[in-house]
Amino acid sequence: MRLKFDAITCGGCKGRRLLDLTCTDCGERPKAQEIQYDLQRRERLVAEFRTTRKVPDHTIKPVLSSLTGDLDELLGQVLGALSSTSRSGRTSEPLVDAFGEMDQFVAHWANLLPRPHRNRGKVIGLSLRELAEGLELFLDALCAPDIQEAKGLERQGNKKIEQAGVTLDGIAELNAAEAAFISG
Repeated sequence: MRLKFDAITCGGCKGRRLLDLTCTDCGERPKAQEIQYDLQRRERLVAEFRTTRKVPDHTIKPVLSSLTGDLDELLGQVLGALSSTSRSGRTSEPLVDAFGEMDQFVAHWANLLPRPHRNRGKVIGLSLRELAEGLELFLDALCAPDIQEAKGLERQGNKKIEQAGVTLDGIAELNAAEAAFISG
């Protein structure tokens, strides 16, 4: 994501400060007419997204063999939608579509797999929820009032995504080993 924050020269200390925020060096408060237009655009898009977000269908059963390819494709779509929204998006539609598909994927894996894959399915479902929580933090980063807070939220999101990825990679290795064992 690439976030834009406008800065000006502070009238009090002549240092640089972000528009619409109090100067961290001298404490000078922003003027009433100061506006972070790009931040307002991102906040509007995220608020619009949150009100129009699609509710997933929890009745569809997951298929163990489709996990990796589907997840990689969906993750690419969500990150692409976040990236375009961070730069210049004018509508929340890309976010609604990408997160809708990701939410549906996570909802699929919230359903129990039949035995003997039940526990594996539970681990996958928990990992996907953690991944989704990480992506939600990226949405929060879009609305952060300054770059430090945005970076902190992005770090937290990346950490959750990495933790989920490690677990899902382990599951993929287990699936591959099991398939090799079964095929002989």
